[in-house]
Amino acid sequence: MMELRLPLDILTIIPDYINEGKDLGSLKALCLTSSLFLQPCQTHLLNHITLSTKVSPSQVQTLPGERLLNLLENSPRLTKYVKRLTISDYFHPEWLPIDTALPEALSRLETSQIISFRLTRSAQPTPWEGLPPDTQSSLIQLCRSTSLEDLTIHNAPMTLLNVCGPNLRELNMCLGLI
Repeated sequence: MMELRLPLDILTIIPDYINEGKDLGSLKALCLTSSLFLQPCQTHLLNHITLSTKVSPSQVQTLPGERLLNLLENSPRLTKYVKRLTISDYFHPEWLPIDTALPEALSRLETSQIISFRLTRSAQPTPWEGLPPDTQSSLIQLCRSTSLEDLTIHNAPMTLLNVCGPNLRELNMCLGLI
């Protein structure tokens, strides 16, 4: 009996089609079905990473930076898929200053590939000066990326604009309640 197979070019667009529907569950399941789908699914799943916590840091086992660092330590090749990054302490502003793994996790990203960065701080955030110097430096490095085209900062220091790379095309700012 003859085995029927779809052409490779058809198979590789299936993850694109699923991604258009924003069905992350199906993308995750699809990448487990065949190694053929792994890379295209990871491209979509890891394109935009959000580091945030909706519960108090005292209620989570690992902070967002620690989770990202663990992922990148176990699978360093995944860094090539990250193009958009959101860091938000809007719901719980206390996590950002205590996440000691965040600077190391961010340093493992290929910042030359980051095209969009969003920093959303709480209306009552820890002041910029209250963030650890390594965290400040890591956030500045993201803004310096020569590939950065889109920057959104909410309740973050305007001085970040002084370090932005030359390709910045879109800037969104909010200096009050979001």
